[in-house]
This record gives sequence, structure tokens and C-alpha cells, in this order.
Amino acid sequence: MNNISIALGKRQLVDSIWKSAGIEGLGTTFSNTECILENLPVQTTREGVIIRDLERINGMEDKLESALEMLFK
Repeated sequence: MNNISIALGKRQLVDSIWKSAGIEGLGTTFSNTECILENLPVQTTREGVIIRDLERINGMEDKLESALEMLFK
């Protein structure tokens, strides 16, 4: 049960960041977002992944983690 909860929590984190990236106009896919957050190689399209987009997605993760830490203190 605990492993399922952790897996669902990680998926929710990726989903939230992916949706936020879409709102900000970043053209990343769910699987690319997941790879970026796990520091894995990213599948690129013909246009490629812009480094600015990578930095924004990593920044979103940092901000979300900070907000969650403040909530659970």
C-alpha cells in the first residue's frame, strides 16, 4: 500500500508540473517532463528541447517542493 501511495504521489507531482508548464507555454510532453525531473536523457522533437524550458521545469519542481515543505512543517 505504501509503495502505491508513493508512486501515485510522484505521478501527481509530474502531472502538476507538466500542466503548469503547458499553462506557461512550454511545449513539453508528460514523458519528457518526467525524464527532466528524474535527470534522465530527454527525447527531443525536431525543434529540440530548449534549455530555458529545462530550467523552468526544474524551477517549478523546486517551488512546489518548497510549498509542500511549508505545508507539512
